[in-house]
Amino acid sequence: MAKKKKYQKKDFESTGESYDVSANIYLSMIKSEAWEALTKNQKLLYVYLNLQYYSQKRKPNKDNKATFYFNQTKWLNEYIHICF
Repeated sequence: MAKKKKYQKKDFESTGESYDVSANIYLSMIKSEAWEALTKNQKLLYVYLNLQYYSQKRKPNKDNKATFYFNQTKWLNEYIHICF
């Protein structure tokens, strides 16, 4: 059986750096009533939280569940210039 080819990022999606991470947003989520009820800032915050979640090295806790903490310092250093 052939191995699945690694996804090749398109030029408009990424700079191509090895540390780059993606955070999928599904159409069903965007079409949901819950998503529509969010403000623009809440939607943007979700995207940043999602990026941090998928970029961290996840280590399961005792219950074998991923744990996530929003790193405000990281957000201030990496993303604030985009927002303001």
